[in-house]
Parts: sequence; C-alpha cells; structure tokens
Amino acid sequence: MDDRLLDDYLQELRWLRTVSGEFARQHPNVAARLRLSEFDCPDPHVERLLEGFALQSARLQRRLDDGFSELSASLLELLSPHLMRPFPASATACFTPDPLAGDLTHGYTLPAGTPLYALTKSGETVWWRTTLAQTLWPVVIETLEWCDASVAQHYSGLQQARSALRIQLRCLPPYRFSTLAMKSLRICLNGSPQINATLFDLLYAHTIGPLRPQPAGLRHAEQILPCESAVESGGLALSAWIHAPQALMYFDLPITPGGEEEILTLCIPFNQAPDSPLPLQPHDIRPGCTPVVNLFPRTAEPLRVDHRRSEYRLVADHHDKNIQIYRVQALWLSHQQKVCNVPPYYSAQGHSDARWFWYARRNDKEDNVLWLTLVDSQFDPRESAEEASMTAKLWCSNGETAVQLPADSPLIFDFPGPIARVQLSGTPTPPSSPARQHDARWKLVSSLALNHLSLLEGETALASLKEMLALYASSGVSAAVWQQINGISDMRCERVSEHYGQDAWRGWRNGIRVTLTLDPAAFTASSRLLFAAIVARFLARNATANCFVHTVLQDEEEALPLWSETGQSALIA
Repeated sequence: MDDRLLDDYLQELRWLRTVSGEFARQHPNVAARLRLSEFDCPDPHVERLLEGFALQSARLQRRLDDGFSELSASLLELLSPHLMRPFPASATACFTPDPLAGDLTHGYTLPAGTPLYALTKSGETVWWRTTLAQTLWPVVIETLEWCDASVAQHYSGLQQARSALRIQLRCLPPYRFSTLAMKSLRICLNGSPQINATLFDLLYAHTIGPLRPQPAGLRHAEQILPCESAVESGGLALSAWIHAPQALMYFDLPITPGGEEEILTLCIPFNQAPDSPLPLQPHDIRPGCTPVVNLFPRTAEPLRVDHRRSEYRLVADHHDKNIQIYRVQALWLSHQQKVCNVPPYYSAQGHSDARWFWYARRNDKEDNVLWLTLVDSQFDPRESAEEASMTAKLWCSNGETAVQLPADSPLIFDFPGPIARVQLSGTPTPPSSPARQHDARWKLVSSLALNHLSLLEGETALASLKEMLALYASSGVSAAVWQQINGISDMRCERVSEHYGQDAWRGWRNGIRVTLTLDPAAFTASSRLLFAAIVARFLARNATANCFVHTVLQDEEEALPLWSETGQSALIA
C-alpha cells in the first residue's frame, strides 16, 4: 500500500471535521440530531461514517494524483525522455595494443558502440559499450613534462608562451613514426580532478601556435547515450556532464610527421600559466582510452497478448532481477504467422497505415520492469480479439552490479584484433535512479515554461538559467554539481548582428551574445571552461527560431569564446 495514502486520509478527515464544525454552527438544529460539533463527534457511529468516507475520498484522491502523474510523465517522456530514464554507470576503458599481432601502420579503429564485458567477484557479467571512437596506435607516453615560461619559449619558439606541456611519445617496435599514417592522437586526461581541470582549461582555450588540440569528448557528448534522434543534443550533453564528466576529458592532438626515430616530442605552448607548476605523472595523460557506459542490447522474452488487460509487464530477464530496462528500441507483434512492426504511440514518422502502437511507463517500485500498453487504432468492440505474441528489443543495464567492479578490472574483448589487454581505469560511476512520477509534473511544467524563455529578461534570466540546469540534476547527484550550477554569478545578454559565413551574398543574421561570469570558488576541482562550454551548447540549442547564440566566458580581463558548431553556429531555422 502506498505510504502517501495515510497523509491523504488525515487531510480528508481534517477537512470533514472542519466542514462539520461550520455546518454545526450554521444549522444547530440539524447538527444536534447528528451530534456534530466543531471539535469532535461523541456519536461513534457518525465518527465511523466520517472516517470511512475520509478513507474512500483519500483513495480516490490518490488515484487521481497517480493518473495526473502518469499523464505528466508520459508527456515528459515524449519531450525529454532522458530526464525520465536512469543514467547508467560509466567508466573509462584502456586498450593496450599488441604491435606483433597485426598491422598497425594505419592504426586499429574501435568504433563507438564496441561491446565489452567484465566479470564480478561473484561471477556476474557486466556489459559495456564504447561511446567514442578510438584509433589505437603502437605508441605510449614515455614522459610528461611541465615547462615554465622560459623553457616553453625555448621549445616552442613563441615569445608569448607562458607555459607549455611537453609530451614524449615512444613508438613500439618494430614500428617507427615515419611508417605510421598517424595525423592525430586521441588522449584522455586521466589524472587527479585538479590536474584534469587545469589541463582541460589550458588545452581548450589557451593553446597557441599553429597546431591546436580539439575537444573530442565535448564534441561528441550527445553520443554517450543511445537516445532517439529527436532528443535535443544540448540536454544530452548536459546530462553527460552531470553523470559522466570523465567521458568529456578527451582531446585530439595533431601529430606532425616523424622521422626514423622511436621518440617523438610534442610541445603544446599556452598563453597562460597556472598558479603553481603541475606535478605531472606519465599516467596523467593516456592514449588508447575510450569512455564506456553500462548498456547492452537484449531481446525480451515474448509476451502473450490476450487483450484482457490494459498493460503488459515487460521484463528483460526473469532470471536476473539486476538487469534494468533503459528503453525500448523496437517492438514486434506476431499474429497468424505474420510479423508487424509496432511503432511508438507518439511517433511522428508517418505511420498512417499502422494499426497497433505501443506506450511504456515505469513503476516507481520496480526499476527493472516496464509496463507496455498497446493501442489499437482500428478497435471495434464487435470483433473478437485474437491472441498474438509480442517481442521487444531493449537497451538494458546491469544497474548497481556495475559499481561492484574494482579499479583496473580486466575487460574482455571478443573481436579479433591487435589488442594485448583491456582494463578499466578507476572505478565505475554509480548509476542514477529514474525520475519518480510525482516529480515529473514539475519538471514538465518547468521545461515547457523555460524552454522558450527569452534570454533578455533582465534579472530573471540568470535565475531561469539556473532553474533550467537544475532540471537535469536529480536529487542524488553530488554536491559539486549543485555548487557549480550556483556558481554562475552573472549573465549578461545583448542582441548582436553578424555576417553569415565568409561569402558576401549570404547576408547578415541576428542573434544573442551571452557573457557568463563564474565564481572561481565554486570550481576548485572542476573545469570552469568545461562547464561554461556545456552551458553554451545548451543555450545554443534552446534559442528561438532563426536566432543564434554566442556564449563567452568572462575570465578576469579576458573574454573567452566557448563552444559553437562549425558551419552551423547553432542556428535554429
């Protein structure tokens, strides 16, 4: 029984007694017969009638509230489904290439979505999939050196260099850098949070020279979760920053052609220097890494559709209750040796000839279960319903089982390739819980009210931005996330016009320039530029029609331009 029923019962009982008191004052003759008073009712029979009526009213109120929660949750599932789903556990997988097991002249490409799995101490299988493509090269980082201004100017030849990162790469035999067709090297910032934050800020905005690293993790942030194509990418990137920030710590380093030596030295100069030299270790930057999430495809056991119930209980695996359903990929209905695809009920892909549609909802008390409802668009009560079989293709996760893996756990890679071993770097992040239905209504109202809010509303703009960011932060996220959201100290917006592209015939366009100011105290072990770039991406995707948004970060006396889509400039037409 729902614990909230008791609160509803007491509320209804208080209301009945209050109304009874008012009735007793207005109609003392009738109330005297019923023995009603403002404070109590001495007649036990009348008191039992009031309590029974309060209980029935509370049950009806609970059903109405639950129905409204289902409606708001359904609408939010259509608008922003990632807000209603649990964010799975995430981690970093490190691949060690085997230079003697294959030809690595052109590298070995691991596409996004490559499956991996690991075994817990109890023998349970935890499945992972890569979220970022990675090309493995027979290259290791030999040394990392932090250079001050004089050394940085000496190695880079740039007088404006204030510091530099010197990376010494070693090529594994029998290869030489001259034999490798390597134009870039994807690295992962794998140090402490303070070192990662400092390196990210420097690599993202303070690199000088002709060859500049590109933020690969930030550019592909929306690809971490396999969501529907209609889901807004800025919201997916914001969810990734909240729940899997390590998945964004990837950069592509440009590589110049090397000689016949086994050693290649890269010098990345910066126009700024941190307050103190960075104590770098060789493992603080690692090649051959890629982010992974605990998601895997699974075909559910067939369900018998007898048309005698409004919902069908969909379970991914009846033998393993730890497997949770993330979302439904596809649904099929088998009837009389015919198989038809069942589209989602909310689908806008033009399924005018489809008869059956499906809708799914979650139960707050069963995280590993989805309740499916079939909608018959050609329903005729005069026809007899024939039984059918329903099969669903799902995205699933292992739930809390994934966090049982210790640091440096070995991962199993089943595909043939020049890979010596695969292991986790650190421990997986815990999964988040799905949004509860009673919270969905407020998130729905807030998302509808704030999504089209103008950024030029004066003092309310900053509060509205923080409220929009808070929608993506569940109650279980770390305190550092809330600290960084509240660390936005100022936001200024102004209308601007700029030329569209470099061609003269393209003309001009109107947009908004947003200047963010962040409190440094709120980002002691986090990257301010990463947070600001995520906010810039989120604002660009929430702009009004035919308008662009350019966001800059006011850093002391310098305005740093933030993320924008090359060639698109975040224009929503």
